[in-house]
Order: sequence, then C-alpha cells, then structure tokens
Amino acid sequence: MAERLSARPPLRPITLFAIARIDRAQKRRKAEFERYRRGKSLFESRFDLTYFGETIAALKATVTPAFFAEREDFADKSERPLLVFGMPRSGTTLTEQILSAHPQVSGAGELRFFSRAARSLGISERRTATSLSPDAIAESIGSIDASGARRLRAGYLDQLQNLGGGKVRVTDKMPHNFLHLWLIALLFPRATYIHCVRDPLDTCFSCFTTDLGDAHDYTADFETLAGYYRLYKDLMQHWSSVLPIRIVENRYEDLVAEPENAVRRMLEAAKLPWHDACLKFHQRDRIAQTASYAAIREPVHARSLEKWRAYEEEVAPLREALARQGL
Repeated sequence: MAERLSARPPLRPITLFAIARIDRAQKRRKAEFERYRRGKSLFESRFDLTYFGETIAALKATVTPAFFAEREDFADKSERPLLVFGMPRSGTTLTEQILSAHPQVSGAGELRFFSRAARSLGISERRTATSLSPDAIAESIGSIDASGARRLRAGYLDQLQNLGGGKVRVTDKMPHNFLHLWLIALLFPRATYIHCVRDPLDTCFSCFTTDLGDAHDYTADFETLAGYYRLYKDLMQHWSSVLPIRIVENRYEDLVAEPENAVRRMLEAAKLPWHDACLKFHQRDRIAQTASYAAIREPVHARSLEKWRAYEEEVAPLREALARQGL
C-alpha cells in the first residue's frame, strides 16, 4: 500500500510523511527514512546557512551589555509575558501546555509579533528582498528610538490582553524567538524566559522526521540541520552572557525524569504558586496547533528519549554531521 501511494503524482511532503508513518508501523526503517528524504527534497527553498551565520555574528557583535545600558528607558515593567522558546521539537509545546494548565496562565500559542517586528527592521534568519546585509544590521538595531520601543511594547501587551484576558501570565510559545531575544529583553526585562533544551541528536532527529513545512527548510538535510543547531547554540550562549534577563533552562530530559521539580522551577521563575493542574495538563481540552498535538494528550513520558536508536544505520550521517559541529 505504501509503495502504491508514493508512486502517485503529484507528491507533496505531507503525503510522503504520512506514508512514512505506515512504514514505521511496519518497522520498515530504510523505507521510512527514504520517505523523509524525499519529502524534504520537495521543499520549495533551500536554507542559506552562510547568511544565517553572518546574521548571528552581526547580532553578537552589536548586542552587548552597553547596548542595554544606553537604552534602559526603553523597558516596560510588565511581568505578564511568559516566553517559551528553543529549537523546534525541544519540548516547547509540552512546556506551554503544562504552564497554561495553571489557573493564572493563559496559553496564546505561537505569536509572530517579534519575528514581524524584527523583519520590519530588516533582520531575518533568511535572505529575502527586504532583509539587510549583516553589515547593516547594527545600524538598523541602533535605529530603534524611545517612541518606537513604546509602540512595540503597547502593541505586544495589547495582543496579550486580547488573547489572555485577565490572566496574570500569558505564554508566547514561538520557538524561533530565540533569535529575537535581544529585542524582547530590551522591551520586557521583567518577563519570564523559559528556554527549552533537548539533546542535539534527539532534537535534530525529530526535526528531520517531522513535516514542519517549508518555513523550516533548514531541516532539509543533515549538514544544514547540524549547522543550524550549532549557530542556535552559539547565539544562546551569547544571549546568556549579555542579556539583562534571567533565562530559565527547561531541559527535556529533566522534565520527563522529574516533572514536578521541573515545573516548580518554571512556576517559581514566573512568580506563580504551585498548582496540581500543571501535572494534569493532559486532561484539558486545549488543542495545540503544532506537530506535538498528540503528545500533549497524555501524561509526561520518556518514550521520545533517544528514539533515534531504532534507526542506528539511517541516523549515522546525522551523528557525524553533529560531531563535525562539535555537538
């Protein structure tokens, strides 16, 4: 059946990934991985890792402690934003589902506010007609003035109010906000920042074997995916040393091993009292609009740890690509 389906044109990634699930159920590992490769090859674009690296380097060179010291008056005192970010497939959806089960928290999902704000400044992870050259990024970042910061703060808080109502905290679970933390920290240094972290091989394996869509074209091949992860990690290390905020690391492996301890740390960071509902998140009717929609319908479990071990031969090139990146 899987072979007949995959022979029917026109093929789309979603079709091949659906067929891969049939192969997985039948434990046809090689055939399953071939579907993933074919599906990724159908992406309309190819990620420019060189440009992304140049953008990361420009951000690191521009955003320093002095940058924030000169703009202290740009900050809002609101503690309402609860940012959840990290690589895709690192546990961001699970984390938001847990936190939004708290009666004082509303889950707003993946908001594009800061990615759109950054694009308006010409800053993006991919080269487009409107994106700036790396040399121009410093000038663009420096162009933000007090009135512009005020408009951004007001626009974001209005969106949280519309989505979160009267809740004390409102989550913004956009994984790629890791790229825009300089802007978020500039405007909301008192917000809560939860960085979801997962083993690099587990993360990249899951990214490659999940249909994340054309917007995630950096997952199309192992070399690009490993290079992207390396740059993400480098940027997060820089942010941890220069941003005027506390970033709480929520490691996926710790979350599934000791859920209560991990949840208590996050609630403490958000200045919220403990509530048992956070460990019963799977009993809620809330729907997640991400690839992790099924995982949040059951309690925290460890079945997703090292899923790649069932594909030792197929995943060997990915392990080698990560090793070349020092991961």
